This record gives sequence, C-alpha cells and structure tokens, in this order.
Amino acid sequence: MSNATLRNIVTGAWRKHPGQEPPYTTAVGIGFILLLIPFYFVCACLLNQWGIGWFFTPIEHWLSRPGQAAAFNIISPIVLLGTLASCVLLNLAALVSVGREEEAGERIRVVKLRVRSWNLAAIGLGLVLTGLLLGYAFIENFGASGHLG
Repeated sequence: MSNATLRNIVTGAWRKHPGQEPPYTTAVGIGFILLLIPFYFVCACLLNQWGIGWFFTPIEHWLSRPGQAAAFNIISPIVLLGTLASCVLLNLAALVSVGREEEAGERIRVVKLRVRSWNLAAIGLGLVLTGLLLGYAFIENFGASGHLG
C-alpha cells in the first residue's frame, strides 16, 4: 500500500471525485493489522491469568527489568490505545460522510453512514478491545488493591 492510498483515506480525497467508491477494503485491512497488537496483548494477559503463560513470556521479559518495565508502562498504553483509536477512526472515515444538499430551497448539512459489515466489525472489535483494556486498567489500579471499599 502506498502513502497516497493512506492519505486518500485519511483526508477523504476520494470524496472530491463524484462516483468514486470509498476505500472500504483498504480501511478494513489497515484496521485489522492495527488491531493485531492490542488483540495479542489482551489475549496474552487473559491466557496468562488462566495459567497459559507462553504468550505472555515476551511481555514478561520486558517487565522483568526495572528500567524496561517503566518504559513499557509508559509506552504500552500509548501504543495500544493509539492503534485502537486509529483503527476506529480510519474505518469511520471510510463509512461516514458529511455534505450539503438542497431541500425546500435551503441548503442543509447531511451526514451519511454507509453500512459495510467488515468496516463495522473492525470498529466493533476496536471498541470491545478498548473497553477490555480500560476495564483492565481500572481493575488493576483500583479494584485489586481494595481502594474501592
């Protein structure tokens, strides 16, 4: 994929050419690639809790040294939430368009939402993983240590 294709999706340049189809498949492909990192992290953490630590070993390696653990704790939320937000926003950019139409002699703004199952699946999976990560962060910081009561 070229930079021009990515720029085309992000800036909505395809909307300037009447009749041109939005880049649905490109947005889905990029979205699912972006979801690999948070999906791996969530699955590795869940499997580790259930006694299957093989997938968590690379993460545990990072956390075993104090300097690397501090860096991991700073960088991982940025990477995980950044990839999730990028996936959701990229697929929303392909599905939602805002325009103006003439109605009863007045110009009105119109928001159009296209329904494409794979794009909606990428958005849904991104939101589910975001919820899981935020729930995990909440429980990790407040629930397990007894601060809630």
